[in-house]
Amino acid sequence: MKKFFIGLCCALYSCQPRAFAESAAEFADKANRLFFVGQLTKSVEFYKRALLQNPTTQVYLDAAVVYKTLDRIKESIDMFEKAAVLDPSNADIFSELGWACLQVSQTERAQGAFNKALEIRPDDPSALLGLGVALADLRKTDEAIQALRMLKKFRPNFAASSFLIGRACESVGDFKNAHENYVQTMKRDWTFNEARVSLAKASQKVGKIDQAIAQLQSLNSSDPQNPEIKNSLRALSASAPDPEEEEKEEKTIVSVASDTSKFVAIHSYKEFFSGIPLRVGVWTSPAGKAARIKTFSFLSSEPFSVIGKKSKKLYGRVDGKEKWEVKMVKTGHFLLKSKGGEYGPFNGPIRLEPELDTNAFLFESVTLARGFRPENSPKEYRGVLEVAPRTGGGVYVVNEVDIEEYLLGCVPAEIPSTWPIEAQKAQAVIARTQGVLRKDSFRPHRKAGYDLCDSQHCQVYKGIRAESSASQRAVQETRGVLLYYKEKLAYSYYYSSCGGHSRDSNDLRGWGNLSYLRGVVDGDVNPSALPVSPWKMELWIRDNPDAFCNLQDYVTSSEFRWLRIVPLSVAERKLSRKFRLGKVLRIVPLARGVSGHVKELLIEGSRRKVILKKENDIRSAFTIGSLRSTLFIIEAKKDVKGNIKEFWVSGGGWGHGVGLCQTGAGGLANKHQKTYEEILTFYYPGTHVRRVSF
Repeated sequence: MKKFFIGLCCALYSCQPRAFAESAAEFADKANRLFFVGQLTKSVEFYKRALLQNPTTQVYLDAAVVYKTLDRIKESIDMFEKAAVLDPSNADIFSELGWACLQVSQTERAQGAFNKALEIRPDDPSALLGLGVALADLRKTDEAIQALRMLKKFRPNFAASSFLIGRACESVGDFKNAHENYVQTMKRDWTFNEARVSLAKASQKVGKIDQAIAQLQSLNSSDPQNPEIKNSLRALSASAPDPEEEEKEEKTIVSVASDTSKFVAIHSYKEFFSGIPLRVGVWTSPAGKAARIKTFSFLSSEPFSVIGKKSKKLYGRVDGKEKWEVKMVKTGHFLLKSKGGEYGPFNGPIRLEPELDTNAFLFESVTLARGFRPENSPKEYRGVLEVAPRTGGGVYVVNEVDIEEYLLGCVPAEIPSTWPIEAQKAQAVIARTQGVLRKDSFRPHRKAGYDLCDSQHCQVYKGIRAESSASQRAVQETRGVLLYYKEKLAYSYYYSSCGGHSRDSNDLRGWGNLSYLRGVVDGDVNPSALPVSPWKMELWIRDNPDAFCNLQDYVTSSEFRWLRIVPLSVAERKLSRKFRLGKVLRIVPLARGVSGHVKELLIEGSRRKVILKKENDIRSAFTIGSLRSTLFIIEAKKDVKGNIKEFWVSGGGWGHGVGLCQTGAGGLANKHQKTYEEILTFYYPGTHVRRVSF
């Protein structure tokens, strides 16, 4: 009898829900953790358990966001409505309810939710944006434009408001105002390539054919395999280059300087040199690859010598300010010539070594192979130019300069010279550290023959034309200063904007797990506002939170918060090229870091599904070009039949998010008067700076 009683008790206990062992709060915490590691379906089950015990507003909201992420919109709307009953004065709840309704074309219901949010908080940016979208969908164009213009007052740097005004104008045939608003969109966010498509169409409508062609050419460069863009180029102008033949053609890039014979007056900084020569590949691609240059012409402000790199042979001494041209004569052989004479042909690298430290080499024009699109701006360099034949034809150019000279043209290219001097000093230190690391340790372009490239692949370098008195001061006052962790150089990664919270290095595959590369909150933010749950993360990304990098006075573009609207056709065409997914059914962010950045992205198609885990793969998966960052939420906007029309991607920040946030450094220096040492130790905890002699 005793054994039977014990057995019965055990059986009864085993049938009881685990609510006896765990509280609602514990279930909710477990659900939050499951959400951030990408176990969304399991996360929902634990929210349900928490709601059975204690149906709180917070749990309803967290569950609503997870349902929405899973594209289970009906259940998401139900959760939002239940939360609204419990907390009827919360504007955020009604705003997010409106966005969920918009996804499934319950437009009038969405309009009512947004109006309710604005009754509670009239300046709510998310509700104003949503109301503008809802009114436009209901063909209430004037009211939609009014709401979106109100949004522009509160968030003047948010490019999407201008884009949506443009769409509203276009819907009623007002192409003039549509064109003006699309132009404003691109001024605020030149990476919004889907808006560039609209600008190209509007330009054609108002008769600005050259502008339309320029926009399409830019789009073709961002996504050269996009057939719609290619076809539009063909149809628009018979004189437009045939994209199918682009690899066979050449492109001439001409300096945009008003008078290329005028050199920028420069000073010698030899007394500040560190003694570390850097070899910088110039005219390189975004991936750091050397351009295939057919010809280029240049001038030198002072005399220079022509010397064989390997043989050390002096071929001649050349007077300055004479136009010289480098020209291929056959594969692997090039000439250096002017009106007064010529040298060569050379089949190996030559060095153009100036006699004075104040010399400048000024590029006048460059002819490049098709498929390469460098910045069209004047290029003028200190130091030595090295010209070498390039494998596959053409030549490439390396600028050899002391590291301190290099920084004079790098620091102002990476951070505006109008920003606080302490922020520029911080940039000088980390750029100097990156230069040494890439020369001695990383060696990313060793096979190409240079230490660093001049593109974002390494660090942007623009030479003399970028120099300013402020950036010169930042370089000089930090001369020889490097960033260390204990006794080793620190990996001084940096990027434009973190969006409010930087990332752990181990969020990105292959970046290591370094104690000084830990995500930090970028501002004096209330911990309750941080992305610690699905609901908090949704608001964090959708809203405009306080942060050091939220600098509207310094950054006039959509970097801190941005929006992309991607047509289904664009997403499907790009995804089908690489993955052959068939019809795209849903795109779901799975695992996220502590900052909210997406670490895994599920893309489900009618044929198969894929999970992307690499940073660049996630950012470039389904858009024209690339997203600014992986800090985003994504919503599929559908028609009344449930068919996807567009993907709306709301995001924050620009760049990978590991290490120093450049805009945040500006905020720390400006608003909080921090020194460059304090800025560096904030973004790289546990590091220190050290001035060294080389």
